[in-house]
Amino acid sequence: MEVKHAKSLISSLFVNDPSVSGKVRFWDGSEISFGGETPSFVIHFKIPEALDAILGDLSIGFGESYARGEIEVDGDLGEVMSLAYKEDLFSKFSPAQKARFCWLNLKRKASLKQTKKDVQAHYDRSNSFYQLWLDKGLNYSCAYFSSTDDSLEQAQLQKLHHTLQKLRLRPGQRLLDIGCGWGSLVMEAARSYGVRTVGLTLAENQYELGCRRIEKEGLSGKAKIRLQDYREVPGEEQGTYDRIVSIGMFEHVGKDNIPVFFEKVAKLLRPKGINP
Repeated sequence: MEVKHAKSLISSLFVNDPSVSGKVRFWDGSEISFGGETPSFVIHFKIPEALDAILGDLSIGFGESYARGEIEVDGDLGEVMSLAYKEDLFSKFSPAQKARFCWLNLKRKASLKQTKKDVQAHYDRSNSFYQLWLDKGLNYSCAYFSSTDDSLEQAQLQKLHHTLQKLRLRPGQRLLDIGCGWGSLVMEAARSYGVRTVGLTLAENQYELGCRRIEKEGLSGKAKIRLQDYREVPGEEQGTYDRIVSIGMFEHVGKDNIPVFFEKVAKLLRPKGINP
């Protein structure tokens, strides 16, 4: 985005709003101020893509760009974060600006490339980082505690079995885990239930460590992990899975892609297959 367009957008949002006093600094060093003489905060957009991210998704664009270091804030971060929720900012855009907003939103949500980028930015920090605070099986989603005395390892294993029992698995069946993380569920399903399992992840670190864990446990003939999005599962696998499961990855699907997700799942399942 060019600076002149960015300034026009910022002006549309805040310049005539006396309740907001702040300053925005752009990637070329130029600035625009609004409200009172003393700004209560300064927002620094370090790259054009940071502003595009906010326009593409007001609800999470700022937080994600801030976490990536593409936006810096001097002053009250809470006040800045609350701006998007005080009123309908979208209504302040001109028709041309609204058209650009909608195009960016559609482009961002529909892009498989963006999905991969988002997942890798989150999960490819390093395996050693996640090993500091996750259980030994590296299960990322919520554990299942049956009592307050359960260890984290027990609770995560209970979560896996609670899920797998819902699937009513039988030996020899084929199971697909969409968003398999480091592979704990596909390994446990192969080891304890005798099914053939395939896990999908978009994070390279998860894929590499998960494959090593499967080999180390001697499960290579029963379990495998692919570096692949659910939309990329080839057509020849349609109707080949008895069971499909997905734990804690639905935030990566996106609201607009929910029908796409379930349509793909329906095509991959055998007749009378189960997707709990």
